[in-house]
Amino acid sequence: MNSKILKGVALNFVIAIVSLYLYKTELNSKLHISSLLFAILIGMLVANFTKIAQRDDVQAGIKFSSKKILRLGIILIGFKLTLTELSKLGYKGIIFIAILVPITLFVTLWFGKKIGLSRGMSICLAAGTSICGASAIAAVGPIVDADEKDVAFGIGAITFFGTIAMFAFPAIFRAFGLDANANFYGAWVGSSLPEVAEVVAAGGAVGSTVAESMAILTKLTRVLFLVPVSIGFTLWNSEKKESKVEIPWYVIAFVGVVIFNSFDLLPKDVLVRVKDFGNLILTVAMASLGLKTNIKDMIKAGIKPFVVGLLGAIIIQVLGFVGSYLLFYI
Repeated sequence: MNSKILKGVALNFVIAIVSLYLYKTELNSKLHISSLLFAILIGMLVANFTKIAQRDDVQAGIKFSSKKILRLGIILIGFKLTLTELSKLGYKGIIFIAILVPITLFVTLWFGKKIGLSRGMSICLAAGTSICGASAIAAVGPIVDADEKDVAFGIGAITFFGTIAMFAFPAIFRAFGLDANANFYGAWVGSSLPEVAEVVAAGGAVGSTVAESMAILTKLTRVLFLVPVSIGFTLWNSEKKESKVEIPWYVIAFVGVVIFNSFDLLPKDVLVRVKDFGNLILTVAMASLGLKTNIKDMIKAGIKPFVVGLLGAIIIQVLGFVGSYLLFYI
């Protein structure tokens, strides 16, 4: 690695390690804040309250992490997925997700444009809400040339509403006595919440293995839609620029990893380590986004991104409820 980028990369790794430690603390076992969000927040604190991130010998490494390391993190997400996830949900479930994702995506995009958000911010909020939170934003943002502060702000807004919903869903489960409808509850959670960590938390918080399994299955099927959405935005952006269509190599590599993982070739202990490494790499990348985010710029963005994020959250939770009810409610 070039010595010019070493210091910046090292700073990102330090933030990532601290974030992973905080993620595993006893307090966070109740809060369920992802290591990705911890990394962004710590990175923002370092960037806005110290001068470390502004140093020339650190900037190159931060830039390297926000581009190269981020793309590696996206690729490694593929080890969490297999094509068999689709078959487990059934064709009706796949159709349900195939309707849910684009409707949420386009309505959120339309509303963002309507109230005057930038194209990049609108796309980040739409992709994160409809697919898989921070990971989707990190994947789609570079494709549409979104500003990195839009990427970081989009992640923050979506995580905010996702966290609220994560605590609300188990309360709804208990209030309405959904024990006999665990599949419905799990599908609703998996189709509505943005982050995989939030889905695992809300699905597992009710003490039902059926609800937890259905939540994770539905969510992972939703994550697979990152591929067609990424390709769609690539085509759309190329048309806007009147340039040649070039599907990002890391999206192709992501598909390759998912296909490879579908054959179950890696021993389970190795796969666990690969997933942990992938989470570390993605956390490092999120730290770099935090280090490039200026709080003053976020304040200038105003309330509009949160309004769009809230609308997106409402849309996907209503659609998720309707689809899950029709498919799985007894």
